[in-house]
Amino acid sequence: MKTVLLVTVVLFIVIVLWAISIGITYWDAASRRKLPGIEIAAWIALVVFIPGIGFAAYFFARLLGNSLSPNHQKVERPRRLTNLKRQLIPEQRTGTIPAAEFLQSTGSETFPAPLPSAGMRAKNRQYIIHILAGPNNGEEYILDNFPVRIGRGFDVFISLDDDHGVSRQHAEIYQQTGVLRIRDLNSTHGTKVNDFSITDKGLDPGDQIQVGVSILKVGVLEQPV
Repeated sequence: MKTVLLVTVVLFIVIVLWAISIGITYWDAASRRKLPGIEIAAWIALVVFIPGIGFAAYFFARLLGNSLSPNHQKVERPRRLTNLKRQLIPEQRTGTIPAAEFLQSTGSETFPAPLPSAGMRAKNRQYIIHILAGPNNGEEYILDNFPVRIGRGFDVFISLDDDHGVSRQHAEIYQQTGVLRIRDLNSTHGTKVNDFSITDKGLDPGDQIQVGVSILKVGVLEQPV
């Protein structure tokens, strides 16, 4: 009788621990790490059918992935603005002394310089991303360092956690020979620029990037000197 009672108690404890391990794995994978649904189902199946070993394997894989991830290093996040401000257009510069004298004699009226395109190279250009639509509507990000990743979670620069159409590592904005570009990082729902699906494309000021339901507009803070 005592043996039966002891076996029952041990079996009950094992079942409780097994259920807790399943719950912890699901919460960590879905809520904290925001893994894709297929990956979550695979880990849950492993924990269910291989109790103990599956749970240990999940957390070992998580620790190993964090230590080997290229984004595990501490990175400087871009400055984030919450209030939209109108950017001042710099005054037009004149290339010669006679032209400057002519402008002074005819008045102080100046004309705005045209926005630079992605095909132009500029060492001192500084970019800004305006979020026009989606859960993060109204936010702005000044891009100080490249590359800049867009996605969900803590290991991206532009974090769109509440947009469930955005992958954890969705897209990356980078510079190549002074030209601003964006590439899709094999996201689930893809990346669009001006309503066209892209894999890798140059960006111009005014271009609109769509990831999930969010729309991001490319802007320029400083004109090239």
